[in-house]
Amino acid sequence: MKNDVYESLTDMLDQLQQALQSLNEWSDKTPSPEALSSAQPFCYDTLRFPEWLQFVFIVRMRQIIAGRQSLPGACGIAPMVEEHFKSSRKDISELLRILETIDQILSD
Repeated sequence: MKNDVYESLTDMLDQLQQALQSLNEWSDKTPSPEALSSAQPFCYDTLRFPEWLQFVFIVRMRQIIAGRQSLPGACGIAPMVEEHFKSSRKDISELLRILETIDQILSD
């Protein structure tokens, strides 16, 4: 059963990357080590939320999956994406669906 969770998460992370790319929120430029090492939740003082998703969340989740380490418990990222994009005209429905699914997988 646990392998199914890792496989599901891998698929959802791939979908998350594709959704960020389709919204032009995927970057080829890695933030500085200082920006990535922020002690603030979601690195909100140094990164935009899509950058945090790309360079922190996706990277860490792929490391956890690759090492078959314990997954985080409860997860609530979807509300953060809603907050970040609330004044945007971008259609984030697919991004939101993906993050809600990831939240559900990690919270089960």
